[in-house]
Amino acid sequence: MKMRPKKFTEEQLKALQVESMAQTTEYTVEKTTDPENFPVFEIPVNKKVLVYVPNHVVQLDDEMVGLRMDMPIIHTVKDGRAFRKIRCIKDLSEKTGYGIECPFCSAVDDCYTLANLQINDACNQRGLDPNNTSQEDVKELRRKYFSARPIKNGDRYFTFPITVIETDPKNIKKIITDENGMPVYRHMWYTCSETTYTKKWEAALEAMEDEPPTPAGRTFVLDYTYESATGEYNRMTSAKELRVIAKKIAGSEGIFEKWDKETEEWTPLKAQETIYDNMYYEEEDLKEEAERIMIPIKENIVMYQMAEGSPAAIGGKAQAGIPLRAPAGSNMAAEDEGLPLVGQTDED
Repeated sequence: MKMRPKKFTEEQLKALQVESMAQTTEYTVEKTTDPENFPVFEIPVNKKVLVYVPNHVVQLDDEMVGLRMDMPIIHTVKDGRAFRKIRCIKDLSEKTGYGIECPFCSAVDDCYTLANLQINDACNQRGLDPNNTSQEDVKELRRKYFSARPIKNGDRYFTFPITVIETDPKNIKKIITDENGMPVYRHMWYTCSETTYTKKWEAALEAMEDEPPTPAGRTFVLDYTYESATGEYNRMTSAKELRVIAKKIAGSEGIFEKWDKETEEWTPLKAQETIYDNMYYEEEDLKEEAERIMIPIKENIVMYQMAEGSPAAIGGKAQAGIPLRAPAGSNMAAEDEGLPLVGQTDED
């Protein structure tokens, strides 16, 4: 069908000339089903944020308490040019309504297989030994292809509510108040990796005089600022440079109790209900999505194997019964160190 040029009135043309200049190429992906009532905290670029962690805890055993939070294991998935996060269902029994192997865990092996084939091919073209992992050129190739894997191993994340307290952009100590003299605030979901929580949140707790077991009922400054030699700043580096600093706010006990009551329904179940990254999805949908994403990966594996004269490929298709898995002793990256951040979470 031939597309027809749209016709405009004179007033519409004038408006177009103005508004078209303000168009951007940036697109935002909604992270919650209810952005008005259950928004998700987004990492600011080179800024400080004053937050209160609502006082909601759970009893872990007779002596210990923990922060009430959802703790999903999540696969980071690259789908075309977009990055997504999908909750892992590994080890969930039939009692939970699942009882199948996680399709994304199953797909990880093929991702490693392709990465190793690409590394070997790139090393051969450069006259390098792919097993010489101490050589800088080989290290760089390993980083390149392992970071390009479309489905990553599952990682543990922590999700809990925070109350973001509005402050003067130039002075974190100056709290913005409303016409009644009360702090301007907003409750939001906050997610960080287990590593970030351990290295930064728990470190902040240990530095406090009373060393509380959780951040519940306390205020903190999330410091995302850093020095840039170029004068340019970005969200990825801001997340990496996060510092969590305990902060006391005098005369705020009554306000905190109010915020605690307002966030009582911000439970792990509510996180799973409202945050897309934390949701549990139908088995068939997970299978179909993993299979769709893996189509080009499996095709590329076959192409590399055919080029090597591998018996695992016949007539351009994977031979039935031969699993396309990374061979024992292959050059698999043990950790995803140095990989780019994905989504709006605090990563290391």
